[in-house]
Amino acid sequence: MSTKRNFYTPEQKLKIVLEAILGDQTLAQNVSKYQVHNTQIIRWKKQLLASAPAVFSDARRRKEQDAKDEKIQQLINDLCQAQHELNFFKKSRLFPTDLKRQIILV
Repeated sequence: MSTKRNFYTPEQKLKIVLEAILGDQTLAQNVSKYQVHNTQIIRWKKQLLASAPAVFSDARRRKEQDAKDEKIQQLINDLCQAQHELNFFKKSRLFPTDLKRQIILV
């Protein structure tokens, strides 16, 4: 005997969880009303409460921080690339020996 699996949209989940949070009905009443297992309602409730602070976070500040992090990463990549090129030219015969001495001293 196989039972059909129910799929709920985010809007349905929100409605069910909000009713559970408001507490107008007991958890058992919500379970029977929506035919959802009580642990599923509790899990959705935890997910909602965990992600709720993100709704009120400052998106502009987050974008600025992401842009700064991206710029820092790009500068680190450029520095590493320049270091690799310098090491290559130090070992190369194409690099003038007098410049090699100056770089080694620095």
